[in-house]
Amino acid sequence: MKAIVVAVGLLLAFMSESHAALASCGSGNTPLSPGVTELFGNAFSSERSFSDCYSFSLSAPGEIAGGIAEIDPLSFLNIDITSVTLSGTGLVVSLVDHTPDAFAFDLLAGVYQIVISGAVTRGSDPEDVLPLPVGYSGQITLVPEPASLAVFGVALAGLAILRRKRRT
Repeated sequence: MKAIVVAVGLLLAFMSESHAALASCGSGNTPLSPGVTELFGNAFSSERSFSDCYSFSLSAPGEIAGGIAEIDPLSFLNIDITSVTLSGTGLVVSLVDHTPDAFAFDLLAGVYQIVISGAVTRGSDPEDVLPLPVGYSGQITLVPEPASLAVFGVALAGLAILRRKRRT
């Protein structure tokens, strides 16, 4: 019975999704934890170029993955995210990704800054007439290590074995 409780606990821990807010540069940094999704974003109500900076840290090497969605519903403004730039203590040069809808980086332990760059312009679509703000919403996750996934697999195998024993 104790094995079932432990296996179910591990399964629930891996299935739950956590969310938090990523710190803006200059206001500290957010430590990333495996499997926890950190959120970031901004809204704009006038035409302008922007470069928004967010800061995070890794206590050990790992892969981060994330993405950004542009939000401009029927607004007379349009938003265009042009790049995601990553810099930090574990990098010799900054990394730039010009496909911000999805990105991934393998990183060493350290403190990093991710800069979202783009522009808000006046739209040309005749259907875009509402004076609504536009913006973007993004997320970043530290991908769990393969060893963590192995523990998850062992927990599932344990549940399968226990279930099979109960049937016989």
